[in-house]
Amino acid sequence: MIEVSTICIDHLSEAQRRAYAIAANRLAELSGWDDALLRLELGELAVLDLDFTIELAGFATAEIEAIVLAPALDAPDPADVVPELSAMPSVVDLGDCCH
Repeated sequence: MIEVSTICIDHLSEAQRRAYAIAANRLAELSGWDDALLRLELGELAVLDLDFTIELAGFATAEIEAIVLAPALDAPDPADVVPELSAMPSVVDLGDCCH
């Protein structure tokens, strides 16, 4: 790599460095993914001609495939889809009563 992002912690005391390491790991533990955005990014990375393997993103090939090929989370559940109303005339008229 030509450039690497870093955070300088030389000014921190030993206790502050240790607390920072714990906090950084805790943040990662509490984080989440925007699944739709992750699917999009991994899908685009998978098709680019890059000089690195996509697994360097921190996911195994099987995980990447499962994420990219998973059905979109924003897709409606088929059980929740309301069928379109028929263009056929109604067989019930206003005022009809069932007993």
